[in-house]
Amino acid sequence: MTVRVGIVGIGYGQQVLLPAFRAVPGCSVVALAASSAERAQAVAGRCAVPSSFGDWRELVRSDDVDAVAIAVTPLLQPDIAVEALEDRKSTRLNSSHTDISRMPS
Repeated sequence: MTVRVGIVGIGYGQQVLLPAFRAVPGCSVVALAASSAERAQAVAGRCAVPSSFGDWRELVRSDDVDAVAIAVTPLLQPDIAVEALEDRKSTRLNSSHTDISRMPS
């Protein structure tokens, strides 16, 4: 079984998370989300990632994504994580400073 990963955030996401997930057997990065569709599409094209989104909500809601890696500022992480968890996606946060008090129990 292959886990299909979507990465929200293209800075740290493309520099660190993308190669890390690609190094894991059974893991495939299938989508990227950035602050604009143009930026996401440019990076996805350059990195050979099949899907790109200008809105993280589209990535989280995609049926082609099993797990969401969140690589954005800690201020934005709780909202993304909550929505991903509510959509039953495995979720990876990239900061120890994230406020998880708003996450569903």
